[in-house]
Amino acid sequence: MTDIELMSGSLTREYQNGFTAKVNCMTLRDIMSDKGHDLVDYLKLDIQGAEYDVLEAWRTDYQTLPVKQLWLEFFPDGKKWTEKDSTAWVRRLAALGMEPGYRNYFRYPQNYLLINTRLAEWKA
Repeated sequence: MTDIELMSGSLTREYQNGFTAKVNCMTLRDIMSDKGHDLVDYLKLDIQGAEYDVLEAWRTDYQTLPVKQLWLEFFPDGKKWTEKDSTAWVRRLAALGMEPGYRNYFRYPQNYLLINTRLAEWKA
C-alpha cells in the first residue's frame, strides 16, 4: 500500500497491485453535527490503515476527543506504519483524554479500547 491522500470529502488509497479505492468521508465533527450530537458514547474505528491519518487530524482538531469509549483497530503495514507506531499513537491519544482500558493481546493484538477519563465515569 502507498500513502493515503485525504481530500475534502473523500479518501483515496492506492494498493500495490494497482487497485485504487476512493470513498466518501466526513469528519467526526461533521457527522456529530449532522446527527445533532455533542458527545459520542462509543465509536469503533476500523478503517484498514487510514486510522493513522484520522488520528493525526483529531490531534489537530480537538483538545478533548468528544468520545467516551473508542475501540481502535490498527492496521500497520510493516513499511510506513509498524506496531511501534500504533502503540505510540495510543500514548499520544492520552493528550486528548483517551486512556487505554483494554488491549486484546491474544486474538487481535492491534485492537485497543480507549476510555476518555475526562468524560466517562471510569476508574482504573
